[in-house]
Amino acid sequence: FRTVSLRRILYSRYNTSTYRQAKKSDIHKNIALFVYDMNIYLAKYGCALFFHAGKLSSVHSEINIQGLHAAMPADGHVAIIISHTGKNEQLAEIEKMLHRGGTKIIVISGNRKGVVGQYATEFLYAAGSEKVEEFWSSTFFASGKYLLDILYGMEFSRRYEENIALNSRYEKSGKNLLWRFSEKES
Repeated sequence: FRTVSLRRILYSRYNTSTYRQAKKSDIHKNIALFVYDMNIYLAKYGCALFFHAGKLSSVHSEINIQGLHAAMPADGHVAIIISHTGKNEQLAEIEKMLHRGGTKIIVISGNRKGVVGQYATEFLYAAGSEKVEEFWSSTFFASGKYLLDILYGMEFSRRYEENIALNSRYEKSGKNLLWRFSEKES
């Protein structure tokens, strides 16, 4: 697997593995996110972003459902595994299942040498320091969010006009169906 640092993503142009991976994932409509514990919030954030880029994405908080999802992936989907320590054995097993099924796997982790990431197609390093425990989670969360923002931006911009039209339809639908209450009614 290839490791990509945040600095490389920031400072290089369109030759990073993140860009190449996003470019290759153009044919993929489905994105499955696999996480454990508090990273569920990061994954849900990613799902919301990818929705606006016309992608179907999902995340399940139950590890057994994640395992079933990994064992029966949709054709041609991309998996994103998020693990701040890279030490979660259950996510490592899910990664093995995805790999055996031929799924493209992007791992976002703060540990390049962990058990998670062994079968990754692409590894995206998210900053975090275990030495300052109280900042580990917040630093990793900010880095992971940033990486998801980059992946989303690339997916959105690839079909910019289509995605602008799609989001315009979302906005109209929301106004017509969801947010019809006037200020008087509230």
